[in-house]
Amino acid sequence: CSKNSVRNKMERIIILGGGGHAKSVIDTVLATGTYEIAAGLDPALKKGSKLMNIPVAGADDELARFWRLGIKNCAIGVGSVGDTGVRGRLYLKAKRAGFKFPVLSHPRAFVSEYALLGEGTFVAAQAAVNPGVRTGVCCIVNTGAVVEHDCRLGDFTHVSTNAALCGGVITGAGVHIGAGATVIEGRKIGKAALVGAGSLVARDIGPGWLCYGVPARRQGKK
Repeated sequence: CSKNSVRNKMERIIILGGGGHAKSVIDTVLATGTYEIAAGLDPALKKGSKLMNIPVAGADDELARFWRLGIKNCAIGVGSVGDTGVRGRLYLKAKRAGFKFPVLSHPRAFVSEYALLGEGTFVAAQAAVNPGVRTGVCCIVNTGAVVEHDCRLGDFTHVSTNAALCGGVITGAGVHIGAGATVIEGRKIGKAALVGAGSLVARDIGPGWLCYGVPARRQGKK
């Protein structure tokens, strides 16, 4: 069959956000070939412009229009640099409008069949998610990150590029693990905490703490 007929059989998806992380999400969707990307929505981009050849159709107030057009899938293309709140707000807005959030995993990532990923979770190229892992909704396991066996990630947790969570790590909702950070086995990281890039977490971290260093120490509240 032709490429057009295959494309017509695909479900369509909307990308919320048009920054750097959106490019990774778009690349993953294109690489998997599972969905046709209908448009990107971002108030910071000019309506009618293109993002990696994907048309920008305005801001997220266009969600209802796309729903009426029969598009039922959505992906969040907004990352987080210490604040996962924007992702949470976009998720709730699209969820209330009726959209579904498929799990997106790059073909060059490894995700164990014994891992359980929450809706909207994104796993980037070269990342590894090992057996027994469970995530909440809309988590990010970014490029080259490792989430080892039996970790539990709360909603909207972001494990940044090349970070490593050793076995049995538990995070609360909205946690940000900076690029290249390492969290040793069995540590707990409280809700909305931020671990700085390159840090070594050897002790539990409380909710809302800002921690960094080797070993990571509390430097204040976010």
